[in-house]
Order: sequence, then structure tokens, then C-alpha cells
Amino acid sequence: MGGDEDGSSDEGDDWEFSVVLEGHDSEIKNVAFSPSGQWLASCSRDKSIWIWEEIGEEGEDEFETVAVLQEHTADVKCVSWRKDDGNGEVLASASYDDTIILWREDGEGEWGAVATIEGHEGTVWSLEWEPSVCMTTGDENESSIPPTQRLMSASADMTIRVWSRVPTPPPPNKPSYFNPGIPSTMRPAPENETWECTAVLPKVHDLPIYSISWSQKSGRVASTGGDGRVAIYEERSKGRTSVGGPIEKEWVVIAMIDGAHGPYEINHVTWCTRFDSGRKGDEEMIVTTGDDGFAKAWTINEIMAS
Repeated sequence: MGGDEDGSSDEGDDWEFSVVLEGHDSEIKNVAFSPSGQWLASCSRDKSIWIWEEIGEEGEDEFETVAVLQEHTADVKCVSWRKDDGNGEVLASASYDDTIILWREDGEGEWGAVATIEGHEGTVWSLEWEPSVCMTTGDENESSIPPTQRLMSASADMTIRVWSRVPTPPPPNKPSYFNPGIPSTMRPAPENETWECTAVLPKVHDLPIYSISWSQKSGRVASTGGDGRVAIYEERSKGRTSVGGPIEKEWVVIAMIDGAHGPYEINHVTWCTRFDSGRKGDEEMIVTTGDDGFAKAWTINEIMAS
């Protein structure tokens, strides 16, 4: 259900069935559109990720399969896209095999894995790329672009980890096979990327963490899981380790609520802006969904006061 600027609902808007995409051999766990809207990724219990490209004319929903990715050795639970400065778009996938794999398209229609991230000791249930966070000038159109790529993951091992890409210096002299006119079959495979764990958020969950959400407005993170708990985290500066050195940061828990859906597990959490009458834009909220069949909306103040 949508909403007008004054908070009223658009109950007159009708949704109609559009298209069915078939191909997976088992239940589909997650889908995500790329930032450009060109691609749709779907992942399944059949251990595969399918990339679909929209090929229909304007107003027509028509897709074709452009890649089937099968590097994971178990169920694929989650997929998440990020616009990658200078390199198109990157797709991250998380699996029951405890790993995260990053995928890129080479510009000629071929998709391949460029990094396998290991470190979790249980199923990786949820992924979130660091968003561009709005500046504190009051203008929500102004955003600060993260200086480095960061990816956050949540797992059945009850940890939330932050991963950062290790910069790779370009080769001093590019050989002739980088000539774009040479067929891709004559070029070497893309150089693998290296990612490292740069932070582990404070442990607050007693059961698997099913969902995390990274706020574009405040940079805060929300988590939920099998223990029915909701937690809110904030990244804060600790200061510099030396004169002119980098600023150290740490994650802290700023709010938490137990039994948010009674005795039931919480499957998903996401940030949203208030749109209720008279409160539009006042503050952020989170919405949670649980095994009790309900979706609940919370303000941060409500969680902190609980």
C-alpha cells in the first residue's frame, strides 16, 4: 500500500500480475534488482544464481537469462547489488556453505566470480552494502560516498561482520592482451579481489541472525534473528592512533528490544522514513516481520525506551 505526502493511502492503486520467470529447480530464496535496473538476480535452494536481463520495450515486462552462476556448494540464501564506481555493478551472494561470493560482468556479457569471502562459521543469511549516507546539512539530496567498498554480513554463527576490499595496485605496464579489440577467450581470467574482515559488531544475539539493514539516512544498522531480538548499532569515532594517522572507529549498540514479536522468530528488518499523518520525515523507523504473521513498525525512541 502506497502513501501520499500527507500520509493518506493510495488504496485506488491496483497491482496486476506481470510475468513469470522459470528456471530454478527448487525454492527461490531471494531476488534483487541491480541499481541500474538492467539486471535481476535470483538465488535458490538449487545452489544457483540466475541473472535475468530486461529486454522488453517500454511498458513490456520481458526478461531473458544471461547467466547461471554455480560456484556455491549449498543453498544460496541472499543476493545484493552495488553500483561499483568505474566497474559497472557488482553482485554479492551468501550461502548455506558459510561463504560470500562476489560476481562481476566483464563488459562482454560474461559473468564470473572475482572473490570468495570466508570467515563465518555458519550459514550467511543476510548481506548489506554500505550505502551513500545523507549529509547532516538537512538536505537529504546531499550524500557522502563511502571512500572504500564495505559489505556487511550476518550469519547463523551469531556474528555480524564488515568486509572491506584490499586495494590492488594496477600493473606498471599493461600487456597487449588488455586491448579491447582482442577476443575475451584470448585474455587471462579477471584478477581475483581480496577482501578482509575489518570489524565485528558487538555480539547481542543468542540465535542465528537472519536479517540486517544499513540505513542510508543515518548509517545505523538494525539486526534481527531467531531469538526475537531487535538491535540497533552505530559506528562512532574513537580518535586517531597517532598524529596524522587514520581515525579509528568502533560499532556500539544504541538500542535493543527483546521479544519484539513475542516468542516468535523475526525474519526481516528494514529502515524506512515516517509517512504517517503529521509526522512525515520526522525520523527514521524500522519495520520487522515475524513468524507471528505480523509486520511491526518501530521508532528508535520506542526501542530505546523498552
